[in-house]
Amino acid sequence: MLLQPAAIVFDRLRFLLGGGLRLPQDQTTRIPRRIRKKAQVHIDEMQKAVDELGSLPGIADVGETKVLPKGFHKLVDQLSEAYDAYVELVREEMGLQEVKRPGEPGGCGPCTTVPFGVGGIEALHIYRKVRTRKDFPKIANRVGKLGEQQFADIQAHAQGQDAAQIRGGSKAVQQGRIDFAKRGEACPFLDEGAQRCTIWEHRPFSCRMHHPK
Repeated sequence: MLLQPAAIVFDRLRFLLGGGLRLPQDQTTRIPRRIRKKAQVHIDEMQKAVDELGSLPGIADVGETKVLPKGFHKLVDQLSEAYDAYVELVREEMGLQEVKRPGEPGGCGPCTTVPFGVGGIEALHIYRKVRTRKDFPKIANRVGKLGEQQFADIQAHAQGQDAAQIRGGSKAVQQGRIDFAKRGEACPFLDEGAQRCTIWEHRPFSCRMHHPK
């Protein structure tokens, strides 16, 4: 199931972080108004962080400048903390405390079957956190190979199209990612032996909102 915050916040997240993939087994859980009202403080905190991220000087030019604005990582941390607080409140109110999440023991199935989308802002933040790890070269190599495989799966459904013109929300992308998911490739950040996420505090938002049943 997918636990989603208020539409206005999530729409902004899609804009900043990129669209998310919805697989056939996904079921969006609608949050009752009573709980949304109780969680409004966390929704407001998310909105505030998203607004401030979007207004950072130079944020739109990062692709060209390769320079992140001052305060970028602090705001991403604030957004993550607010979202986690929102999810924990919803879990408690809806009796979902025992439902496992991707990346924790007993809930790692999606870490090998679901190609969760990772937006540019998230990728930059994760990179900053893991680039000093001793196993970073191995992880980076694995990420690159999986990326190439997923792109090949997408291209298989977009024959005749210019690769640069394939839209992120197109059927070719969606079906290609589903085909990739069926391969059962483990996320590079999953410790398969311990069955746990090695970037738990910095995992993508799509991982945070999924609650496998």
